[in-house]
Amino acid sequence: MSVNFDCMNFVVARLQNISTITWYHMFASYDYPPKSVDDLVQTFGLLPSLRELNLALNKLSDDPVTDLSLEPISNFHVFNLEWLHTRRPRPHMLLQISKLTTRSPDIERFSFVIPDATPIEEDFGPSVTLGEILVALDQVPSGLHLRSLETRGVIVNATDLKQNIRHFRSLVDIRIRYDSSPSAAANIGEVLSVLSMNKVHLKKIHIDKLHHPGVFAYLSSHPGIEDLSLKPGHHMDDSPEILERFLTSVLPAQATSLKRLRLGANFGTPELAIHGFTAS
Repeated sequence: MSVNFDCMNFVVARLQNISTITWYHMFASYDYPPKSVDDLVQTFGLLPSLRELNLALNKLSDDPVTDLSLEPISNFHVFNLEWLHTRRPRPHMLLQISKLTTRSPDIERFSFVIPDATPIEEDFGPSVTLGEILVALDQVPSGLHLRSLETRGVIVNATDLKQNIRHFRSLVDIRIRYDSSPSAAANIGEVLSVLSMNKVHLKKIHIDKLHHPGVFAYLSSHPGIEDLSLKPGHHMDDSPEILERFLTSVLPAQATSLKRLRLGANFGTPELAIHGFTAS
């Protein structure tokens, strides 16, 4: 199959105006000769107009040597990664992902999504953390201007966010779902508290844990949210008190700015009588 890869490399090298690439890559595949893959990534790195990379990775090899090298590519504005394998990324692969952001000083949107995050199988290994994904950002001399952060199946806690807050002062869009930590509800509440303390005003929020006080404190004190999705994923989210707090504190604060609202539809939430409700 190296002939096919060489042909692809030939074609890609001539796409000088291409701005977006979406690539589904299987690590362990006889169809993907390592040398041809490396050559293709090198070609990606030479494309002058490339600004967005959507990368889906699957079939982790037993040989770390075959891990994909992302070193030749840089200067993205958007980097979206889907991890499709049933085992967690190796530390070397996570470091590669993290370093790619350091080579993209103008990056604005970043997502790390594990689509099959619920449930995470036992053989997946420990959950991926935001700290692992951002570990290389210590090397960036000045703050990035990230405007959008999406995670799914990743543990996102306030400690990791605090350590990297200089990169998130321009954040307007946050989507955090399926944090597998037992403290996931506290995590999202504390993350929103950190953003509040640093005067980060979000316009788009998608979360699936609601009952921590930090969630309602943020939603009721930072008007200007335009897109709000609250999809209860915890049994403590399903209560009359939660609905009442939304109606009496959040809705009045956001009524004039909201353009899109979604409530419920993650799990059974009978107390949210308007669960599954979407308006735009």
